Amino acid sequence: MKYTFLPHTADIKFKAYGKTLNQAFENAALAISKILAKENKVKTNITKDIELEGIDQKSLFYNFLEEIIF
Repeated sequence: MKYTFLPHTADIKFKAYGKTLNQAFENAALAISKILAKENKVKTNITKDIELEGIDQKSLFYNFLEEIIF
């Protein structure tokens, strides 16, 4: 399982899984893409290199999601 959507009253909540931090980030990107676009309209073979910084893993993850969304 790459990710699961969790119940939440107002927003969308999901949990991404991975054996490594890198893999968890990739699976989070897949979850976000499922939320933002129709699954059959998204090309999943496109890759993009990005450089991010964060003071800890939480801020790094936030910056990662922000990069994907915007």
